[in-house]
This record gives sequence, C-alpha cells and structure tokens, in this order.
Amino acid sequence: MYSLLGHDEGGEDPESMAMHELFRYIVTDGEEQFIGYLLPLSTGFEFITIGLDGSFVSRVPVQLSETQVLESGERDTANRSRARAHQNHPFCRSDTGGYR
Repeated sequence: MYSLLGHDEGGEDPESMAMHELFRYIVTDGEEQFIGYLLPLSTGFEFITIGLDGSFVSRVPVQLSETQVLESGERDTANRSRARAHQNHPFCRSDTGGYR
C-alpha cells in the first residue's frame, strides 16, 4: 500500500509510517453546519469540529478503543450528542517516528 505514496513496491515499509482511519462527519447544530473528524491520537480518540470556513470550533475527547471505533454503532453511541447528516471514512498516512 505504501507504494502509492512513493515507497518501493515490495520493499520494507518504514517502521515510523502508519495508515490511520479517519471518520469524517457533517455536523448540524440548528441552522449551522460544521465538519467533524473523529481522529486517532496516542491517548485515544477526539472529535474535532471545524467551521465550513476552516475555523476551529471544538475538540472533545471520545472514549473508544481501537476495536470499538471500527464499529459504526459504537461510534454513533460515542458521538450521540452530535447530529450527523452524513459520514464517510477516508484514510491518512503519518510518518511521525512512532508517535501520533
């Protein structure tokens, strides 16, 4: 998979590189809409909300394990206070020397 990122196909993957699943939401609060991201951190997960203009809105810790976050029901329960019109599931790559 790392060959898509410019690394040699069949070569050894760098130990400091990892693929992370992100969960992206459209968040509706009354008449306002925001973009929300459920992001993995070294201490767990956080739900980050930004305005449609890119401004920071909020950052909320979410109590989920790495196994629970893979189940949509678990994610929905953990994020039940945030109304969602849509969600999707992109991936990102990090090369942080083992830290997220």
